[in-house]
Amino acid sequence: MPIVLKEYSWHQNTENVLLKVKTGYIQPSAKSCTVLITSQYLKFSLPPFIFELFLSEKIKVDDVKVTYGSNHVTFTLPKEDTGKEWTTIETVGLDKEKKQKWRSDAELEQHEWHKNRDEAKQKHNEKLIKKNVEHQIEEKEANRLRIERLKKEIVRQALEDTLQWKQTLPADNQVAKSVEKIKSVEVAVEAVQEIFEEETDPEEPFEFSVAFTPRVFPTPKRESHKPMEDKWKLQREEAMKLVGCGPEVVEKAEPGWLYDKARELVQDRKYQGAAALASHALGACPSHAGLRLVLAVAYLHLGHWYQAIECSSRAIEQEGIEAEIKAKLIVVRGAALLRSGREQEGKEEIKIGLNKCKDVDDKLLAHLLKDLKFD
Repeated sequence: MPIVLKEYSWHQNTENVLLKVKTGYIQPSAKSCTVLITSQYLKFSLPPFIFELFLSEKIKVDDVKVTYGSNHVTFTLPKEDTGKEWTTIETVGLDKEKKQKWRSDAELEQHEWHKNRDEAKQKHNEKLIKKNVEHQIEEKEANRLRIERLKKEIVRQALEDTLQWKQTLPADNQVAKSVEKIKSVEVAVEAVQEIFEEETDPEEPFEFSVAFTPRVFPTPKRESHKPMEDKWKLQREEAMKLVGCGPEVVEKAEPGWLYDKARELVQDRKYQGAAALASHALGACPSHAGLRLVLAVAYLHLGHWYQAIECSSRAIEQEGIEAEIKAKLIVVRGAALLRSGREQEGKEEIKIGLNKCKDVDDKLLAHLLKDLKFD
């Protein structure tokens, strides 16, 4: 069950509305957040938190800006009606049916927006390709005309030189030699023409195939966290041995026995051993909600509040969990929220969990609520 974020602030100017949503102890980023924004609906999820807002006025979706801070997310929402002052940012008075309809309309609008954006992008790319082809054709035509002019200029210059040379011919005894020179000039002109004609011929298409050598690159192991994980495993095994439950005993034991043993350790205030036992047992039984309940309680007593919130939230979201254990997990998560400074949300969750819990006198909960001094 996701936790709904309710703490936000907003202000406006003539063009934009600035919305700031606090995310508590989790630092948001573009990778960890999923954002959905339409003309009158805003939603983002940051597990285990979620936030949604039904806007009272329309905004320009294309110009929205999202900024991620250390413990907040800021949205810059451009107004569709520039200059209009918003009296409130959220539409009030919506029942569940209307809110569901807004959500469905927002998903359809988001789908249509992505479709139109992709079509516009495709048309823009096609236009660029067409423009590049036209530019290449123009360059080729200009080059052909330039070569044609150059060829004509060379032929003209050669003919002029030939005429001038004929006018300066000597007596009859050198006529034969001069005729041979004229023929050699004409042959040279024809050779120049053939060269230019060869240069202006269209290029012949050419195809070639390339074969790449297959290579296998081994994926390296994680280097930054391995020493820390090995140290944590060693500490966990030592804690389990201190309470008389080594890894070899846990691997052969039944899940029910492990659950009862972990509860007993919590009641004896051996929280480190209980956390180590439950964490090791969850490696073999990851879907055992009872072990997650004991682990969350042990984390809470050890002062690891955020780990207790994450552990209980993961168990609550499991399918097929017993209603009694789910209610107790809600109480534990509320206690963790209360310890982490979010008193209002923590007290609300504790009350909800206690109302759903049938075995309120459970030693696990009684021991926890006594330490919290919660009636």
